Amino acid sequence: MEPKRHRHQCILDDLPDHIVLNILNFFTMEDIARCSTLSQRFRRLCTSVPSLHVSRTAIETNLLKRAKFVDFIDRFMIHRRLKLVSFRLSWSIPVLDWVLSEEYRIESWLHQAARCGVEKLNLRIFYPEGNVSSFALPVSFSSCSFLRILLLELKNGILKLPTTGFSSLKILNLSLVRIEHEDQFEECLSSCKCLQKLNLRNLDGIKSINITSTSIANLTIIQRHDTSVSAINVSACNLQYIQIYWSSSQSKQVKITAPSLLGLMMEGVVFDSYHLGSFNSLEHAIIFFLTNPRLLSKNKASIDSSYLNEILFSVRHARVLFIGIAFLKLLLTEELLLHFSYMVKVQRLHLHVTPHSEDYFFPMVVSILNRLPSLESLTMKSFFESAAPSGNASSFSMESYESKSVDFVDKLKSVLIELYRGHKALEFIKHLLNQKKALVKMTIYYSPEEHPQPSNITRAIHAFQNVSSTASVYLLPRAAQLSSDKICWASLKEWSRK
Repeated sequence: MEPKRHRHQCILDDLPDHIVLNILNFFTMEDIARCSTLSQRFRRLCTSVPSLHVSRTAIETNLLKRAKFVDFIDRFMIHRRLKLVSFRLSWSIPVLDWVLSEEYRIESWLHQAARCGVEKLNLRIFYPEGNVSSFALPVSFSSCSFLRILLLELKNGILKLPTTGFSSLKILNLSLVRIEHEDQFEECLSSCKCLQKLNLRNLDGIKSINITSTSIANLTIIQRHDTSVSAINVSACNLQYIQIYWSSSQSKQVKITAPSLLGLMMEGVVFDSYHLGSFNSLEHAIIFFLTNPRLLSKNKASIDSSYLNEILFSVRHARVLFIGIAFLKLLLTEELLLHFSYMVKVQRLHLHVTPHSEDYFFPMVVSILNRLPSLESLTMKSFFESAAPSGNASSFSMESYESKSVDFVDKLKSVLIELYRGHKALEFIKHLLNQKKALVKMTIYYSPEEHPQPSNITRAIHAFQNVSSTASVYLLPRAAQLSSDKICWASLKEWSRK
């Protein structure tokens, strides 16, 4: 028979130290403050937790309780002696900061974190609106050999970066950051000789994001709002993956020199100036595939088609291509088909379409596919609602498919397509199934609202399916429209994790 547990004991008392420490990793600092009062053992374990999380949501708004909590963190960090793996701080600076001097306290905590050899630093600091405050990491971080990951979100504050960079830093994320000096920012990045992954989100305060590096392999730049940034210049000889999302109503330019690039993603607004290098090693390209068509067509009149041609020409070596029909519409027919003639390596093609595209969409697809001799898989789906069609939506002829060459099915094995109102999609499906070629599987999604009787679709497909065709046809209802963000990362997970 098991002995009775004392009423003041808990199950954690029976667990070994390493398991208790793993549990304490998930506690906030407020939880750790409570646990440290349970016993001498828990006090010792709480000061040895490898990962600390100080969240502003756990801070009392009552000034006295807030002061006690801040004092506890001071004492806790001073008495900590063991190595600190991760320190996460999410803090809102109050308007009357002179009462508790919290900016000074934060600097003190960071000094203690550096003393404990912290490897991952995750800081989210929010200053009051209207106050111009500067933030700088302690000097000890720039010369340390232990900091590997730095995640920094700085709202309503100005970031001061060290010109010497971070000697051992491998991952750097900057979000909602206002940079004080552009030249110091460039010098800091260039000095991070071990930096492999760089994420920049909604930077402000500088005119150009200039990145020159020999170590960065993965780069993400997201600018969702109008800021002072008007140019992105990237020169990275070992860069393998780059993602750029830039939404702005102002004139912008992008220049990329990355001879080792394997994956390219460009989304947002199409700008008036692109200078892209020759990506001879490119494997995956996502070109305005997830951008809402309304956003692409908004500044159509001001777009220089020569820069659009440069975008398509730069991805001609890709084996997997995600591209939006709305982007292809911005090009003239002759230019568009010429560029696809160079894409002899494309094996998987994903086209983002919108429901209103059906009037001109399939003749364009047929003309494109005829120029892709290595194509094995075709996917045509929509992630956005229909945008209002323009008056002259396309310059493609609506001649019958019988008069067109359909050599693109020589290697085409898999097709996924969505059905909308009308019969153009069924005509396209008909000519795919009538080929005595390599097609193995076709998946057709339909909207239950637009096609309440799917049996009509089934009969139409059986009516024109060639008796010698061995392709398996699957007719499935489209349950829900996926959000663009979910589609984005589902599409990218194959190479963004590398």
